[in-house]
Amino acid sequence: MYVTVLYFLKLRQFFQQEATAKPFPVTIEKLSGLWHCTPRNAKLIVRKLA
Repeated sequence: MYVTVLYFLKLRQFFQQEATAKPFPVTIEKLSGLWHCTPRNAKLIVRKLA
């Protein structure tokens, strides 16, 4: 769980200019670059955060 929180905090830090409760488009490639992981792992992280 602790690692999931770190992924969320990194996500909020990177997209701080976006509104908090409003959806916005982002690609799996951008997330995998942000988290320094493979696209497959980025999809798993997104599922954990959902």
